[in-house]
Amino acid sequence: MSPNPAIDRFLAAHGKIREKEKQQPRVWPFLTISREAGAGGHTVGQRVAEILNEESRKAPWTVFDKELVDVVIEKHNLPQELSKYMTEDGVSAFEDFVAELVNLHPASDVFIRKMNETILALARMGNTVLIGRGANYVTRQLPAGFHVRLVASRETRLRRMKDYYGLDEKEVAGHLKRTDGNRKDYVRDALGKDVADMLAYDCVINTTWVSYEDAARLIAGHLQSR
Repeated sequence: MSPNPAIDRFLAAHGKIREKEKQQPRVWPFLTISREAGAGGHTVGQRVAEILNEESRKAPWTVFDKELVDVVIEKHNLPQELSKYMTEDGVSAFEDFVAELVNLHPASDVFIRKMNETILALARMGNTVLIGRGANYVTRQLPAGFHVRLVASRETRLRRMKDYYGLDEKEVAGHLKRTDGNRKDYVRDALGKDVADMLAYDCVINTTWVSYEDAARLIAGHLQSR
């Protein structure tokens, strides 16, 4: 069992549905969200799932953000303590070397491969919201995906994160820079891609001007029309 009950319900529902659809399996849609720090990635993703679940009669739409780590650990039989290493931070060759010596976590290329395999498996199952990890690039060859990038002005993101974390402006600015840098580095090092390449997305939404609710309804409306 995974540490997250929502994941367990998602997998159980899919298991029952796939059993019924053995003769005529369906291709179900999925959503990937790439986001700047403070642009509302998790909030919008969660709201999209809620809207879609109001009408869904099949497996529930489920958000995989930090939960991706839980699935990777369970699917590949890795120790639970590895979760603290499975961030979107870049991992240097030296850090890999030291980690392997003390058996703390697998080399970054092994982890990245396992993460990408898991992202692809979840995308193929459908009714998934996959946040971060360059999921739009990993799943680009799958026809049922809708790939969204959320951005916002630096001032807006600083204000939101200051309110959320309760830190002063200097601390928040440092956190913003590190988080965006780590995400950019992960996509570059893991996939050889640029997270900020707007042509890699089907839709780019500026949450400076578009509310989280409106962004979620715009995305959900597109997925419902498929």
